[in-house]
Amino acid sequence: MKTVTWDLALSTALRMAPLREHYVETRRHTDVASQLNILLANREMAKSQFKPDRKMGLLVVGETGAGKTTLLKRLVKDHPYLQPRDELHVPLVCLRITAPVTNKSLAHQTLGALGFETDFEHTIAAHKYWGWVRHHAQQRDAYGFLFDEGQDLFLKASDLHAREALSMIKGLMEIPGRPYVVILAGGPDLEKFLEKDPMVSERFLRAVLNPLSVDHAFQALVPEMHKLAKLVAVSFGKDCDEIAKRTIHASFNQFGRSLELVADGIQEAVYAGARRVTMEMFADAYHRHTNCGKARNIFVVPDPQWRDLSPIKVTKTSGEAPAAATPSPGAERREDSPW
Repeated sequence: MKTVTWDLALSTALRMAPLREHYVETRRHTDVASQLNILLANREMAKSQFKPDRKMGLLVVGETGAGKTTLLKRLVKDHPYLQPRDELHVPLVCLRITAPVTNKSLAHQTLGALGFETDFEHTIAAHKYWGWVRHHAQQRDAYGFLFDEGQDLFLKASDLHAREALSMIKGLMEIPGRPYVVILAGGPDLEKFLEKDPMVSERFLRAVLNPLSVDHAFQALVPEMHKLAKLVAVSFGKDCDEIAKRTIHASFNQFGRSLELVADGIQEAVYAGARRVTMEMFADAYHRHTNCGKARNIFVVPDPQWRDLSPIKVTKTSGEAPAAATPSPGAERREDSPW
């Protein structure tokens, strides 16, 4: 593994900047964009009719590393309806929920996202805070709210608090003359929480970012690997297909994580001053993140034994024996088609 000096790290970071900023648009992007277009159009009609459409919410679900946040940021950035007219206009109020959270603290965080900073007061009721949210959202002419990591709103909440949160979400979508689109993004548990209240659940369109299949999705990953390598003037060789398969497995079959690992493997080639990206460079990138020994390195173990290794989430000591693979949550729903 290449020793990285400060000068080498800095020059490589600058060289990698175009690659890190590159967005890979896939069928997932177009599917979620379609759902968002439907909701925003519903809102326009609801404004004129003073009768909110029942479908005013979008649920984006996927495991950690599926690429939910990146996808939504890109959609918001590019959507013509969501471009601010001026510095006071906030078309979509975007908030990443930080746990622990309650219905009241979420309202307080949302006020902050609207640009209204205030100290949190325990004596003020939650509905008062949400009243302020609606007031300042109207002042900013907001069209909707995006709550990322939405499952954190329900994970440690009592049934009562969870139902209060669901009622609040429903209320935002039902305001006559000014209904709000509500986008919730989070892990698979988020959908289960919503289903506790069918009246809320039925108001959401769904976009599920399923895990990838190693033996199908690699065919779509390979062209993207070549595109990313070209951005920094390196290339892959004949083993690109094999690297792609191992990358998907090492990334817990998640799209976003796979692209991050591809970028890290290419970065190792830049560190080494090489023109060709090799399997060994991906092994080095994987080792930097996991500190695994060769016996657990998915890019070192020969084919097909690497398929029996579990991807590593946390740093391990380097001498550990191989572990049997365990299926990730939702693995039974892996896609058969690329991405």
